[in-house]
Amino acid sequence: MRRLVFRRLLIAIPTLLAVSVVVFMIVHRIPGDPISVQLARQPDPVVRERLEAFYGLDRPLPVQYFTWLSGVVRGDFGVSIASGRSVFDEVIERLPRTLALMAGGMIVSLVIAIPAGMVAGGRIGSWRLAPPSRRR
Repeated sequence: MRRLVFRRLLIAIPTLLAVSVVVFMIVHRIPGDPISVQLARQPDPVVRERLEAFYGLDRPLPVQYFTWLSGVVRGDFGVSIASGRSVFDEVIERLPRTLALMAGGMIVSLVIAIPAGMVAGGRIGSWRLAPPSRRR
């Protein structure tokens, strides 16, 4: 059992790394950027350069990714461009509502899934739920 858990944890590391790379690249490929939104009223190129340097957006993508990843490993998720607050603080602030929504969704899914499973279990071998090889 320990061996299985250890193996699964080892598989989780490259999986999380791959997902983080894909999400990072998708976020950088979508049109627009947060600095353009901030500078919508006054598109000053000097201010734009300063903001890009402050947020590290003037560096190459691999450098940006590894800077972000090293911060995440240390527990530093950076500063929100929208609010100027710590991203960790913003996540913690929204966590109770997220957990409440998750619990509500889980309850609704269980209320539907348990009766549906009981109905399906009571109809084993019927034409509605027969295995694909037995259907005609």
